[in-house]
Amino acid sequence: MRKDEVMEVKRILFPTDFSEKTEKAIPFLINMAEKTNSEIVFFHAYKVPEMVVDLPYDTIKDEVKAFEETALKSLDQLTEKIKAINSKISVKNVAKPGHFTSELNPVIEEYKVDLVIMATKGIEGIVTTIFGTHAEKVIEVVNVPVIVLPQQTNFSTIKNVVFASEYHESDIETIQFLSGIAGLFDADLTIINVYAENLILERLRTNEFQDMVKEEVSYPKLHFKYLKGDDVYSTIETYVEENNVELVAMTTHHRKLFEKLFHDSVTQKMVKHGKTPILAFH
Repeated sequence: MRKDEVMEVKRILFPTDFSEKTEKAIPFLINMAEKTNSEIVFFHAYKVPEMVVDLPYDTIKDEVKAFEETALKSLDQLTEKIKAINSKISVKNVAKPGHFTSELNPVIEEYKVDLVIMATKGIEGIVTTIFGTHAEKVIEVVNVPVIVLPQQTNFSTIKNVVFASEYHESDIETIQFLSGIAGLFDADLTIINVYAENLILERLRTNEFQDMVKEEVSYPKLHFKYLKGDDVYSTIETYVEENNVELVAMTTHHRKLFEKLFHDSVTQKMVKHGKTPILAFH
């Protein structure tokens, strides 16, 4: 990807179970769709009762059709809410039988989705969504970025984005994508790295990485910050809270960092309140 190129978002997938948490995420979803001029794809996976599945197909096809029609009717109601706010946003509704995680990737491929936005009940929901026995596959298998919104998220725009980087060269493409997202909102994008040892060596490493990034990324509000801390997880937590960060981005090669942020006792406050959305990259 060249310096003047930015990864585009043309279609956003929003999985829904028609719960209250979905409703609370709508303002953020609409704002993102407006900023990126994207089409919204609402997706609902409905479960067919086992007692129905065990019957011959000719017997159950009407029952399965009824489940689909009920799901599509609810999706239509959600679409009407979007259209009432902004009639120019294009919306598609998709209902599939089966489990959400097994149906998600085929839908993403079929509709050429560029970004997934998921709402959860809170940090506990994020833990389940990203690291649960089923939904863990979403991050590992899906090759598009995923934004996870806690129910407590009460804003619709983004002004401060942080990317936790270990200065891998592969992070540069992620920074390119993030600069595109940040630019839509005129937001600050800060690349942070936590060090615990030699400051001089860390500065040399930081400068080398900055030079690599600046060759590939042109964004006026791009910043680099190295944070000293013996515990990388608590250091990031403190920075996020003290700087009113609205979106924390990480990649899957930071898996241990992801897990620590949501499971370690040091981050109990973040776990309890769960206000910061997470942007996960494969």
